Amino acid sequence: MITLKTAKRYIKSPLHIPAAKSGPFCIAHDKISAHTCIDVITTRTAFLTGQSSLKIQYEKDITIHRLEKNGDVLMTDSPAELFDMAEAVHRAKGHVLIGGLGLGCVAMKIANKMAVESVTVVEKEQHVVNLVLPYMSPRPQIVLADLFVFLKTIKKYPFNFSFFDIYILWNRGRAVAR
Repeated sequence: MITLKTAKRYIKSPLHIPAAKSGPFCIAHDKISAHTCIDVITTRTAFLTGQSSLKIQYEKDITIHRLEKNGDVLMTDSPAELFDMAEAVHRAKGHVLIGGLGLGCVAMKIANKMAVESVTVVEKEQHVVNLVLPYMSPRPQIVLADLFVFLKTIKKYPFNFSFFDIYILWNRGRAVAR
């Protein structure tokens, strides 16, 4: 488990994506002023993991990126969201499959690990790829497909580690991938 001591290496965002729009998706920014308290371990995460809540302050202003679809926030690179994904980044090794590109944070952090040989990201929205991929380094292999359909096409699972972070919309008690 990622602890408070090791959290700092996981909560720094690797992103530098300009505000932009592609189809119904957009990248937007929130400016957080220096010395503002920001959640790293939210009350929810603390409750679920048995850790204490944690807030931090940055010495300089920071930019938090948001991936939105029709005005709904799908993901941010806030310290709290990065911390929630830290365990996956920590455990990733070998050939890695990621379901959902989002802002590309997880893919970039995983791809930069010495223990990782390759990163394949399955993303169904070309607009998300258009907004994010040009600003990723290193760039993962992108498969433009629905994750559930892609998984059905694999005959022998070639991945050592998988991380699926796809947005699900609940509609009348039935999960609908968005």
